[in-house]
Amino acid sequence: MTIVPELVALLYRADWKQLSLSTTVTWQRDRSVGRQLWRQADAERQQTWGMGKFPRLSEAGDQRTGLLESECRVLLAPGGRYRVETAAGTAARAAAHDDDDDDDASSTRVSDGEFRWTTYAGTARRCQADGPDHAFRGLVTPRWLLACYDLQITGATDVAGRPAHRVTALPRAVIPRFSPGQYHLLDRVDVLVDAELGIILRSEQVFGGQTLELAQLLGLRIDPPEGAD
Repeated sequence: MTIVPELVALLYRADWKQLSLSTTVTWQRDRSVGRQLWRQADAERQQTWGMGKFPRLSEAGDQRTGLLESECRVLLAPGGRYRVETAAGTAARAAAHDDDDDDDASSTRVSDGEFRWTTYAGTARRCQADGPDHAFRGLVTPRWLLACYDLQITGATDVAGRPAHRVTALPRAVIPRFSPGQYHLLDRVDVLVDAELGIILRSEQVFGGQTLELAQLLGLRIDPPEGAD
């Protein structure tokens, strides 16, 4: 499988602290597929380390079904500054059989590059900024693709007027070890990489021939005027 040098360089150079953009980030995870993945990972660890070495993995025993979803508005500005706004009821909701995960309160997370402020349910707290927010971290810091996968460009496309590479990422074989994660158990990850910025516009994790997770940037705008504030 050929890794295009230009793609490697594009992903490596992607620097979220230089970005100025606004977008809507959507994410979803299929509980049933996730349960299958956890069970396979649990079986692998039990076989490698012996019964009782690890606690039973929580998601493997979770019988709830449906999609766990989230949606938020994101504004990024140079210097690692950002604002993330999550509307009420969209922080983490399931499409079926998961009423207790509904979230009725909106939240906002703001960072000036040094500190992060979070407001939620009428309260606010400050902490040290620790890189990009979890809502968009995997999309704007794409080096994880280089670390864990063999990559192949499978085509070119256009996403809302922006040129993008279609990329198939196949997990590298690993020797099971303590807490190795689960990426090596995936079939593949299908991604759309912005051909200019190197960020990921869409990422779809596939396990057992089914979509496990889907994350994407919608309505992407570069250099929005509000980013200058």
